[in-house]
Amino acid sequence: MKHFYFLPIIFTSLICPVLSAQDIAAYFSEDGLSINAFHYNFYDGTYSTSYTYHERDSICGEEVLTFIHNTNGFHLYLRVEGLKVYRYFRPNCDKSLLYDFSLQVGETISEGYYEGFTLVGKYPVALLNGEQRMRYDLTSGSQVSASWIEGIGDVEHGLIPFFADFEGYDEFVCTKKGNELLWINEMQAGLCDSLSCALPILSFSSSLNEFELSIGNNSIFASTFEWDFGDGTVSTAGNPTHVYEEPGCYALSVSVSNECHTGGQRFIENIPACFSEPWAIDYVVDTFDFLYVHRFSENLEFIHGWNGPNLHRTTDGGQNWVKITLPPVPAGVRRLIYSLKMFDDLNGVMACGHYGAQSNQKAILVTHDGGLNWEEKVPGSYFMLDVEVNEDGRAWAVGTSRRYYRSFDYGENWEEISFPYYFSIEKIQYIHDSLLIGRGYTGIQPGATYYLIKSNDDGLTWDTIPPPSNIHNWHFFDENVGYAISGQGIAVTTDGGLSATPIELDFSVRDFSFYNPEVGWLVDNTGLVHYTTDGMQTFSIGHCNEERVRHIEAISETEAFIVSSIAPGAINFSDYKKSFNLNVMPSDCIKTQEAGSSPVESSEITVYPNPFTNALNVEMSRQNVTLLLLNVLGKTMLENHYKEEEKIQLNLSGLPAGMYLLHILGHKNKAYTQKVIKH
Repeated sequence: MKHFYFLPIIFTSLICPVLSAQDIAAYFSEDGLSINAFHYNFYDGTYSTSYTYHERDSICGEEVLTFIHNTNGFHLYLRVEGLKVYRYFRPNCDKSLLYDFSLQVGETISEGYYEGFTLVGKYPVALLNGEQRMRYDLTSGSQVSASWIEGIGDVEHGLIPFFADFEGYDEFVCTKKGNELLWINEMQAGLCDSLSCALPILSFSSSLNEFELSIGNNSIFASTFEWDFGDGTVSTAGNPTHVYEEPGCYALSVSVSNECHTGGQRFIENIPACFSEPWAIDYVVDTFDFLYVHRFSENLEFIHGWNGPNLHRTTDGGQNWVKITLPPVPAGVRRLIYSLKMFDDLNGVMACGHYGAQSNQKAILVTHDGGLNWEEKVPGSYFMLDVEVNEDGRAWAVGTSRRYYRSFDYGENWEEISFPYYFSIEKIQYIHDSLLIGRGYTGIQPGATYYLIKSNDDGLTWDTIPPPSNIHNWHFFDENVGYAISGQGIAVTTDGGLSATPIELDFSVRDFSFYNPEVGWLVDNTGLVHYTTDGMQTFSIGHCNEERVRHIEAISETEAFIVSSIAPGAINFSDYKKSFNLNVMPSDCIKTQEAGSSPVESSEITVYPNPFTNALNVEMSRQNVTLLLLNVLGKTMLENHYKEEEKIQLNLSGLPAGMYLLHILGHKNKAYTQKVIKH
């Protein structure tokens, strides 16, 4: 038997007042407003497109509303002009129409994100908290629909839609004002809490006056702080101060959390307490959302950002830049540069990826005039990920969906090489002669099985080698010897990748670049750069500052360059290059005063030779003393006590080259500090 339930019909009159620009700006700038959605792409998977309102700001002299991405801290700027909402872009002051709340039914949008959409419905709705707003229903010729609500945005696609990605789609989830729910997509309700949780964004400044550190804290979406000053001292204050006792490079770390994100966000900054920095800035770039540097010589270098090609070229070390115009792509197509290599000063190859393109899109670009002009090659290459070249004109390019090509004439002609449907190549490194080593996988990502792969016939056929577990980012020097990231450290292979041996280090490794097996640079998780000339037996250090190393690359045995940015969330990128000399501590930073002690005249103690190679001699009158030897990080390398000795010889042959501080304590109730250098 069927049961019928009759419910009373209630007619509710929703009458919205005439909207003003002030209303639109007020709606989009409510405290705690979060507009939450996600985007799915066949290749990239699912990622959040959720934003939370932060503050009113000014760009190019115009007031904007600042939204911050809930997971990556990206800043989004909206400008309200009348009943129209624009997205503003910094620093070029461009804007693009996002919403037009002055539309009437039947009108078609002629610009911006919703160009070609026609308004088909406009009516009042009640939010879940009872507030009344107007809803705008739109369609486009491609049968894509959209629905706007005042102060919320698109309740089908999220605050910022991405219509150009025909291999993906947007999905609105919910809008909240603090903990109050305003609108929700019932089909995705389970994601609302996680997507609307804005991760804490650390924003603080540190100033150092000799040894006194002061913190100015302007963090966003943060409520609880735990500071560790790197010398055993901690604090939970919002704006702490601290005094270091010794010179050195200290790792200041802070963990931050809020009400919905209790796991804590941790950030580490190096504090140079009277530490001489060996890196020199080449240039600073503040026009990209992310900086990629391709340096081939002192006279040829390219940079570009992530959000679009924006390729620039310099031939004078970054003093002057020329913007390079690449071949145009069809309307609605987004092109990204994934790899750029040069055979020599004139010939080069670029691998590009394309979003929203047709399947016949050309994704390999070549140049024969030093990168001033580029020509598209290989119809159907579509989305390329990496390119490798050799100076004799050979080149190899790999992309998505098993796309793989090679060229023997500086990129003019390309041969497509097919593999079984289950095998793909992701990365290639040229070794010598016809030997290539790379990274490949079988199956479908993310559950694919990865292999070290080798070719002895110029990349025509490949052998797979199951790599040791937890090993990635291989770099080989010949067919047998190579380094790779292993967990939080680094490993070496001497049998072509069949096995790998971890190298014991007293720091974690986030990135590395070696010029040869003996000489290279390693970046730890604090951003400190460790330089070795003996195959990681010993190190000297540098880059002790607040900037984060984004990329490091060896140039020669004595030079490397790094790309850094002030973290988190900054767009100010610095390119550093260094000719490596020993660190030298400024003489006015040496502390010679210990608590309860008086300074000593240097004539009372003799330390020689300085610099030294293996042994260091200390001469003084007969007294009971303690000798401490510290490295520039403040770590104790030696501690010995002596009674009634006039001459002490320290065997320091096992120490790495660099600068150290020798402390002599207790001599005539005084303290003495001497800077010493080991060659």
